[in-house]
Amino acid sequence: MRHLSRNSAEIMARKLKWSIAGLILCCISASAYGEDVPQLRTLEGRESVIAMNSGAKPAKADPPKENNAPKIAPNDAFGLPKAPVASKAVKKSLADKVQAILNEKVLKNTQVGVQIYDMDSGDVVYSHNADKLLKPASNTKLLTTAAALSILGPDHQFESAVYITGKIEKGTLKGDLHLHIDHDFTWSTRFYDAGDVPMRGLISQIKSAGINKISGNVIVSGHVVYGGLATGTLSTIIHLKRAGNQFGALLKKSRINYAGLSIHQTAKPEGKKIATWLSPVLSEAIVPLNRVSHNEYADMLMIAMGHHTSGKNTFEAGSKAVKNWLKEAGLPTKGIEIFDGSGLSHDNRMSADFFTKLVEYMLKSPAGREWAASMAISGYDGTYGGRLAIDDGKGRVYAKSGTLRDTISGSGFFVNRYDGHTYAFSILVNGMRNKKITRQSIDRIVRVFLGNHLNAQIPQAPRMTSLVAENGRPVARWNTVKDAQGYRIYGSKDGSQWNLIRETTESFAILDAEASHIRVTSVAKSGIESLPSLIFSYRPGKHTMTIVEEALCRSDEAMRPANHFIAHERPLAAFVDNTWGIETVRTLENAPKDAVLFHSVACSNAITWNQEIFEKAVSQPIPVIVNIVDAHVSADASGACTPTSGKVLGCFGEAVVTKDRLMGERAQNFRLRKAAGTGSARPSSITAWNKAKPLIEMSSATVAAQEKTSNGSMTVIGFDIQALDSQKTMDALWKSLKIK
Repeated sequence: MRHLSRNSAEIMARKLKWSIAGLILCCISASAYGEDVPQLRTLEGRESVIAMNSGAKPAKADPPKENNAPKIAPNDAFGLPKAPVASKAVKKSLADKVQAILNEKVLKNTQVGVQIYDMDSGDVVYSHNADKLLKPASNTKLLTTAAALSILGPDHQFESAVYITGKIEKGTLKGDLHLHIDHDFTWSTRFYDAGDVPMRGLISQIKSAGINKISGNVIVSGHVVYGGLATGTLSTIIHLKRAGNQFGALLKKSRINYAGLSIHQTAKPEGKKIATWLSPVLSEAIVPLNRVSHNEYADMLMIAMGHHTSGKNTFEAGSKAVKNWLKEAGLPTKGIEIFDGSGLSHDNRMSADFFTKLVEYMLKSPAGREWAASMAISGYDGTYGGRLAIDDGKGRVYAKSGTLRDTISGSGFFVNRYDGHTYAFSILVNGMRNKKITRQSIDRIVRVFLGNHLNAQIPQAPRMTSLVAENGRPVARWNTVKDAQGYRIYGSKDGSQWNLIRETTESFAILDAEASHIRVTSVAKSGIESLPSLIFSYRPGKHTMTIVEEALCRSDEAMRPANHFIAHERPLAAFVDNTWGIETVRTLENAPKDAVLFHSVACSNAITWNQEIFEKAVSQPIPVIVNIVDAHVSADASGACTPTSGKVLGCFGEAVVTKDRLMGERAQNFRLRKAAGTGSARPSSITAWNKAKPLIEMSSATVAAQEKTSNGSMTVIGFDIQALDSQKTMDALWKSLKIK
């Protein structure tokens, strides 16, 4: 993977910015909402764009080949104002404020490294001993998880498998049974209702294979974290013994007797595989590492990377794998010391500059969203849940804390509410004596840069009105924004990776992609860029998926940090194949009867969910999918909620990610909120429409709202897309919804 240097990153940073800065709801249109639609040749004559390459010609009538992904234009091909940078006077003022904090008694005799980097302008806003190699403490986990997502992949799953030697005769295995666990650290109540759920699942498969008795031994080998303590020091053999003994006990409890139990970490599995258990995908599994700073999980992940790359189960092998990845990524390695994955080692050494470069690289990488979503969030979740919970900071700082006996650290990024820029930051303090005050000092330094130091005013976001085929070519349209110097068009093939594909001074653009996802921003004279428009997609097909009027709410509460990186941000068309067509209608009454209906309910929506509309929706012989990402917000958060109150789900004071959320069960939701916020992936199921059997089981799916039908079965009204952190899980959901 090629590392993007800061000199070339200015335009690239913009594609990331609004994946972070705002709530994106899916919306697709098949009409221009009554707007006059000139002929395509007229559009081509009027269109004034600075295209992907300088001197680019208007689009031809013939559509391009498929998978012709949008490219980043060269810097000199863009003519709109560039992102502003802080003046020397402003930087001096900011530096003076930070220096005053550094001069205070609590930090005066410590070693401190600080760097604040504006990813949008490519400007180092502040730096103090940024190259100094210091103990990073648990900030090390940022590196561990970043490397793991790149080396293993976001969808990597750790496998536990059961092998047998010998034949099965009349229910008896004439040989040994061997359980081998491949570095799975998820055997705990953070991921399941009980830590032994994987074992029970394996034993169920063993019984299904016809085994009721084992004449030989049960062998348990490999690497596992069974239970695990966030603040603990990893002992791989202790965890394996705990898991092995429990596995043996569960076998006997299931009336499967055996001759003996043998636990050997290095024993190699032999024979025929008869049972398999896969962990939650890595993008979900890393959440407790960064959000609640789980040491044992992080160290097991480091060992897993070592084994994956070299076959060796050591920290040394893991460290070598991570350093090799850093070199391939073009990230600094000089002086970097890595002795574990958790940061417990006092011999680890990294710098503030290193962490800001790591943040910049990862947020632009394919796994950037998953990595960012695993961090603690100021004022909401994890170790930053009670920190920086001020108006300028709440929900805008994504970070990893770090604590050792003499070290306090904090690294990550934040989105400035005034200029919309994304800032990578790192503050490392060694030799400290007062943890509480030092931690407060770190937050005060971050707060210096959360204000409006660029004296910026974010322009209004464009409102996309349509993305439809005109004379066979997709044409995007949006409203004109007052005082905007022009507009930037961002394109995506998968709804995840976004590229700046065009700048224009018009309020429309003829696009090159046959099936694309588009969003647009406006650019002010100052160079400040607006929030993005909602995503529009165009995809022709045999079937139709109808979108009923998207919501236009953009309150600060709507920009929940948990919403920024996870699956619901992706446009609806990203989850269906090319046999599907997407369109938008304004009212439920106009929805085709043979289409899957999707409705975005939010704080300012076009449809009021009264009893009549609700009954019509759930009585249709088609699935009704309701995205209620912002529908939790309600003036009355005290009691149960029903559709007759005007919203499908409106009795929660804030948008929270919970598991199996049922209307009215507020106490249970409150209890589960923390578990879900720290990466809970407990198995749950989505109930089939008007049926009593499960539709699909997913490790992290959340039933957002349910209503009992007259015959007592459950009708799913909606899914809380916030809860679907895994792209694999999301794809499985959409696959299950296809009309046969």
